[in-house]
Amino acid sequence: MQRFWLALKLAWVERLAGHADRALTLAIDALPEAGALGGRRAERVVWTEMARALKQLDRLDDALQAVVVAERLAETVAVETGNISPVQNLHLLRADILAARRESDAALALYEACTDTCLEHHLLILAAKCLNRGGILTASTGQYETGLRLYRKALEVSVAAKDSLATPRHLMNIARRHRMLGRLDSCLVYQRRAETWVAAYPNLRNRARLPLMQAEYFAQTGDYATVDSLLETASALTPNMTTLSALAELHLQIIKDGEERGSPGAAYRSIALLDSLRDRLGDSLVDRNVIFDLDLHSAAFLTRQGQIRRAVAALDRAETALMHKP
Repeated sequence: MQRFWLALKLAWVERLAGHADRALTLAIDALPEAGALGGRRAERVVWTEMARALKQLDRLDDALQAVVVAERLAETVAVETGNISPVQNLHLLRADILAARRESDAALALYEACTDTCLEHHLLILAAKCLNRGGILTASTGQYETGLRLYRKALEVSVAAKDSLATPRHLMNIARRHRMLGRLDSCLVYQRRAETWVAAYPNLRNRARLPLMQAEYFAQTGDYATVDSLLETASALTPNMTTLSALAELHLQIIKDGEERGSPGAAYRSIALLDSLRDRLGDSLVDRNVIFDLDLHSAAFLTRQGQIRRAVAALDRAETALMHKP
């Protein structure tokens, strides 16, 4: 039994480290003895790990089949125990897989249905998580107002749950969505509310994330001196707390602003930074290709600067990135 659970723990660690293929192999190897060692609960955990690994490997049809098996096992266990939390967590995973398959309407409906069930059973933190995932999905579908509604509801749920870690994150997500809608005054209001919460509950990850999201606002207004200062603050707060995907999104925005606002210095710095991180960059959303975006926006900027050779080289790299991930 101990060896079985250690194997599943190792699969979880491998997947988080980016080795989804190893995680999948470990989970598959553990499946034959799962029922005998731990019954349906153990089988559910194995199938869940398989689904997560398959999703990470972009084998989305297989991931969907695996999560459906896990859901059925969890529902059977829930009848015996009365605990529906594992069932709702699996519904959330299935919604994530549907989102990755670009079945956006079905995914969004499942996020909201899962939220309703969680609220009915007072699973407030899980409800807020469902709402947050739905909000993330709307960024890739352009449903910004819908996302704003979901983030506001997530904020209400987190406040009700007295979740001091998630509340400032929801405030910052609302601020970001207002910024995407061009409502900069509202963006600033919610940023300041988030700043108050982070000061009151100084979680390290929130303290590192806050200046990055504040920098997005100042990048849009063209205040690059403040952007640089905020980036230094974020970097000083333990680099491990600052995600590469968040940095990439911010610096891509600065490059685009460099094209549109005539800010070549800031754009050159962002191009150089992202180039140095090229081998470590990953996509924050399923329908994003960060390397393609980097090279395409760099090419557009360099063209306006008259650096045609560098622009052509960037376009060649963008084409390669697109062939690698259409």
